[in-house]
This record gives sequence, C-alpha cells and structure tokens, in this order.
Amino acid sequence: MKNLTQLEKQVVDAIKEGDYYSGYPYMHHQDIESITLIDAKTSRGVYASLIKKNILEKLEDCNGSFIYLLGFDEDEL
Repeated sequence: MKNLTQLEKQVVDAIKEGDYYSGYPYMHHQDIESITLIDAKTSRGVYASLIKKNILEKLEDCNGSFIYLLGFDEDEL
C-alpha cells in the first residue's frame, strides 16, 4: 500500500467515482476540484505528487482540457 496524504486520498476517491476508460477510472480536473473542494493551485500539487507516485496519469482531451486517469491495481492502494 502506498502512503497517501489526506488530499491525495480525496482526489483518488473522487476519481474512482468517475467514468472508466479501458477499465481505469478518470475525471476532468474541473470535476475533481468541484467534488473535493480543493483549490486549483493545491490540486496541481496533489496531481503532481500522485503522478510521481505512479498512481495518476495526466492526459489531454480533444478540447485541451486535462483528464486524470488512475492507472493502478486497486490492491496497491
């Protein structure tokens, strides 16, 4: 199990409730921030930390909006 901060857990839990792509949950950054009530600046730090921990992957949709995809095995968290 990876060590996650409280904010990281909030983001991961929010994304788990999102849509799925190829079996992995994902969510637009605006939706994550709306659900978690974490401001955009703080969220960027949380996303960067989760990416560094290989829990999150950052993608860009056709409109140039960022999408975050959880790319892990549920047993790892």
